[in-house]
Amino acid sequence: APILIFSHGWTEPARNYRALLGELASNGYTVLNLTHQSSLDEEPPGLSLKEENELVEKLADVMANNIQYVIDEVRSGSLKSLGDPNKIILVGHSLGGAASIMVSRTDPAISGCVNLDGSLTGNAKTDRLTKPLLMLIGDHQKGISEDEQHPEEVVREHAKFSRKSLEEYET
Repeated sequence: APILIFSHGWTEPARNYRALLGELASNGYTVLNLTHQSSLDEEPPGLSLKEENELVEKLADVMANNIQYVIDEVRSGSLKSLGDPNKIILVGHSLGGAASIMVSRTDPAISGCVNLDGSLTGNAKTDRLTKPLLMLIGDHQKGISEDEQHPEEVVREHAKFSRKSLEEYET
């Protein structure tokens, strides 16, 4: 069976993906749900956009290393009996999507990658990616609801972030 390694984002609990992963498993995939240590922590409060981007890039590097470790275990370690090590697909949501792209760029044996609403800044860009990539990106702005009152500065910062995100997604 093809092996699908699912990597979720920063502060999201694994249970949020139970239905999606169950559906994939019922269609013949061996699904491995990778929970990263950083996924168990809460986002530090009060970070500037620059500080948050730097932290996200560091966490993406750590997550990419975690994913590569699991891939190595599938190929020649304790997980090698789970499925076909020549048919590995990486799927990730949010920061897990960015980390999945990073691994797909460097591991020649990855069959493809799915990025669900993942950041594409810094080391997570699609430069040098030669594998099939499916990107599903939401069009919402996190943290802003019509019911909430935000100072103009916060709204401007979110608009600036959205424009920058769109530029990054054009890749």
